[in-house]
Formats: sequence, structure tokens, C-alpha cells
Amino acid sequence: LAFILQLNTLTYNETRFRFVIFADPGINAVLDDPRIKVATTGIIHSINIPLLTEAQTSAYLEYRLQAAGKINQYPFTDKDSNNIYKVSGGAPGKIISPDRCCGTRRY
Repeated sequence: LAFILQLNTLTYNETRFRFVIFADPGINAVLDDPRIKVATTGIIHSINIPLLTEAQTSAYLEYRLQAAGKINQYPFTDKDSNNIYKVSGGAPGKIISPDRCCGTRRY
């Protein structure tokens, strides 16, 4: 985090670099640290995105597989989808690769 904050001070052709960080909710405790707050006042903006529901997880997974050209129809059973949801906790970053998430390889 300190390195990224240092990068934020760089400029190119009078334009400052901007960064987007996706993190677990625990990052808020780090960002609330007074030592960090002093260095980040006015430059850090947080947006909290709620975790996906089980139905949203299935829809997201189906979309990702279709967009990658991996499937014509959804290859997972309800039980598979439920397992993917449980293991990922509804976090999209953990849903993207179901074979890594749950050992499922049907596509």
C-alpha cells in the first residue's frame, strides 16, 4: 500500500497517475490508520460493493464462462453452484475461476 501511495505522487506530462484497488473489507481498517489517513486525505475514495447472492453468483459465473467462449449452456448443477458460492463467499474475484475455487472442471 505504501508503494502504491508513493506511485500516486508521480506525474507524466503534468498528469497524475490514478490507481484502483480491489480489496477485502479489512482494507478499511488499514486505510483508517491515522498514519495512512494523513498521507491519503483527499486521494482515497472508497466504494463498498456488497457480496453477490447465490443467484447472482451463478449468473455471474455463467456470464464469465460465456464471455470467455467456454460454454453454450451452464455446465454446473445447483449443488456445484452452491459450493462455488460457499467457497467464494459471493466475492466476484473468487468466482472467476471455478476450477481453482472448487476443483470443478466441466467446461
